[in-house]
Amino acid sequence: MTDQIVAILSQVLKKTKQEIFLFDKSTERYWDSLQMIEILFCLEQDFGITIENADIPSMKSISSIEAIVSAAAGKKMKHNISKSGYSYSLRPAEIADSDFIVEIRTGDAYRNRHIHALSSEVSQQRDWMRKYYEREGDYYFVVENLFTGRREGLIGIYDVDRDRNIAEWGRWVLLPDSLAATESVDLACKIAFEKLGLDGLYSRTIKDNEPVVSFHDSLGAMNMGTLRDEFEIGGRKLDAVKHVIDRETWKGVVSIKSEKICRMIYDRMLGREIAKMTFHHIGIAAKDMVTETRVWETLGYRAEGAAFEDAQQGIRGMFVVAHNQPRLEIMENLPNATTLDAWLGKGVKFYHFAYLVDNIDDAIVLFTKKCGGKLISPKKKSVAFDRENICFIIFFNGLVIELIEKKRV
Repeated sequence: MTDQIVAILSQVLKKTKQEIFLFDKSTERYWDSLQMIEILFCLEQDFGITIENADIPSMKSISSIEAIVSAAAGKKMKHNISKSGYSYSLRPAEIADSDFIVEIRTGDAYRNRHIHALSSEVSQQRDWMRKYYEREGDYYFVVENLFTGRREGLIGIYDVDRDRNIAEWGRWVLLPDSLAATESVDLACKIAFEKLGLDGLYSRTIKDNEPVVSFHDSLGAMNMGTLRDEFEIGGRKLDAVKHVIDRETWKGVVSIKSEKICRMIYDRMLGREIAKMTFHHIGIAAKDMVTETRVWETLGYRAEGAAFEDAQQGIRGMFVVAHNQPRLEIMENLPNATTLDAWLGKGVKFYHFAYLVDNIDDAIVLFTKKCGGKLISPKKKSVAFDRENICFIIFFNGLVIELIEKKRV
């Protein structure tokens, strides 16, 4: 392992209180799924290392984590700074984003008339990105929709002046239908002040770009007036308006206004997605399904269909229903299976909530990209739901949800 990987692993394991002998493979320790999930959350939140569609039950040793961190550390990018908000996130722009950068900066000539011209050749953008990797004080981000995973824009922090501890932000362009304007700027400010330790940010906007100038003013950035003949685009000299956000303005004005707007957009977008889902049942982890069912029968619950066995999940289960009460799925481990052990060992009985969804892939993106969940049981066919797709996602507080894809007619 490299020194960088050792340092990351040591910090993660110390923070998650998973003490192991890191350098002696003969004493390697194995974790249960809940401990593994805690480690993965720490990797993402503290180091920006995200593991997509992880098969967590198979990732139980230090070798598994070492492979994850090694892959992330070897990924070609200028920096590993990322920041997530309510509805959007900023993550490092990579060479692989070159086609998107060209498309969004050249696709609408009228909207992009206020930015510098860019070649439509993706190869030239890749060359620009390689040179960008070599520049100091330059941070380029892709704006991603946390609900859909869609790339919706670009934003950058650059020309960092450490003597004055300030930088310029710009290279800002969004898709026409994106709602990311306020939150992308909010996230850029948080990166500047919280992660880069800057004392100020400034922007320069072409004066004729009145909607963007008005946006800066409405957000509370300090309008420093007009800069004469600041830019040359298409052979024309153009005036610019300079705006400044220092720490005091950020904390006292800009962040407060941004928070309200970002929360409003989040509520709108999340509500639209959640409304598409239908609650189906609560999953009950039981040591013995028959004994557990007898207790629920005292509250009026009765079996809804026959019991079933799902060898792939390692459980035996039964649905029970009662008037004016939620449907329950009572489950026990199959012989020699350990599926429910982590929850039973912690005394967790109500271990998941289940929802019917139209498209399970879209729902996975919603709950992992947007809501901070981790996919702990990848998409698979379910015995209980007539071979329809299901998956399980866990959140940082231990809540597990099951997503069930509706039967397609």
